[in-house]
Amino acid sequence: MAFALLLTTTGRIDEGLALIAEVKSSAWMSTLYDPLPVELLCGFLFYAHGTVEQRGQALSHLRDNLTVGRNVFCRDLRANARAAVVNGHPAPALVSVLADVLSSAKPVSKAACQTLRAR
Repeated sequence: MAFALLLTTTGRIDEGLALIAEVKSSAWMSTLYDPLPVELLCGFLFYAHGTVEQRGQALSHLRDNLTVGRNVFCRDLRANARAAVVNGHPAPALVSVLADVLSSAKPVSKAACQTLRAR
């Protein structure tokens, strides 16, 4: 996962997303006690750097799973969000909000959920 983050942050998007796709389909995912943080991280990367279709699917998954009070800390994704914006993401504010929510050790707030659903 860390290598996929590095790849997408440094502009090697296709390689990073290919690695994320491998992670999502690996048997390793079924061994996790709580796979949701990994799934959300994968979703964020597909939303931040994927194709239009991948972004739509990822955003839907993120919105469905980011619920009020849920602690979903993945890791600090703000540099990755900045890279997505530099690469021309069509919704830079939403990428930033998602990165902030997923980078926080605090539970997801009601305000964050409302912001994600409004955009």
